[in-house]
Amino acid sequence: PTCSTTTSKTPSTKPSTTRTRTRT
Repeated sequence: PTCSTTTSKTPSTKPSTTRTRTRT
């Protein structure tokens, strides 16, 4: 579960940063 939680958070933050950069 620990590895699953980390993997779930990584993709969630990655797209968020990419979206913000695209807008800027």
